[in-house]
Amino acid sequence: MLDAQELARQHGLFPNNREFFECRKCELLEGVDFEGRLMTCYVGTEDIDTGLRFAEPDEKGVSRCPGCGGLVKLEEDNNELSCP
Repeated sequence: MLDAQELARQHGLFPNNREFFECRKCELLEGVDFEGRLMTCYVGTEDIDTGLRFAEPDEKGVSRCPGCGGLVKLEEDNNELSCP
């Protein structure tokens, strides 16, 4: 499976190795387009890619929102994302 994920990354596709980020502070959402490419959009404009990208999470599941700079963390207990 790791080889398939790496191949997806090399082709600019989301490797489906984690949940999508969602910043509740500025409402920036992460998702994939119809071609499988990672994208971000704001709530209410889901069809418009902002071009912003969340960095891969650190070992604690934390990343910084590229929209507002806030920290976004993957919650381990229910596998949902939230802003700390």
